[in-house]
Amino acid sequence: MTASALTRPGQRERLPVKLAEIDWRLVGLLCVVAGVGAMMLYSLGGTSWEPWAANHLIRVGFCLVMMLVLALVDLRLWFALAYPVYLGGLVLLVGVELFGYTAMGAQRWLDLGFMRLQPSEIMKVGIVLALARWYHGASAQDARLSWKLLIPIAMIGVPVLLVAHQPDLGTAMLIALTGAAIMFMAGLSWKLILAAGATFVAAVPPSSCSCCTNISAHGF
Repeated sequence: MTASALTRPGQRERLPVKLAEIDWRLVGLLCVVAGVGAMMLYSLGGTSWEPWAANHLIRVGFCLVMMLVLALVDLRLWFALAYPVYLGGLVLLVGVELFGYTAMGAQRWLDLGFMRLQPSEIMKVGIVLALARWYHGASAQDARLSWKLLIPIAMIGVPVLLVAHQPDLGTAMLIALTGAAIMFMAGLSWKLILAAGATFVAAVPPSSCSCCTNISAHGF
């Protein structure tokens, strides 16, 4: 399909066009990785699909369908939801600090009665959406080096500190690395990112590491 055809009103909203824009090579690679995992579980189960391999394939199939459905959602909807999802996740993280559910020495969940919600999982998505929206309105110069970069740095830093305090250093590092990857792809020098990362690691106390917390709690 020619580029001129895609500029026609409503052309990009057609399902065949949206399907054609999906990176099917990535989808195929994910399926191969999931298939290898299924074979390993099949072997570990004594050459049986139960109890692990079958459940693994069911979960992979469900998540694959969800991934494709989300990929077909209009980008304008994600654009509109970006800041609300991020702010919602931030409010929930503050809620964890104030009245979160504590288990195994960590305060990471909100007890909703019918389920326990872990807001850091929402923030993993929220930080990507919020940074993508911010960089959408930023100039190339601002993305490379500008005082305005304090805004995305704060957007990353606040949830990272809240999650690290739970303590959940693994998830905090994942959020930080996700944010750093987006800033790098937007044009920020990797040297500056490494320097900021080293500063963060030096500033976070060892007690924030859930592994260290569990080890000390068991007296090892």
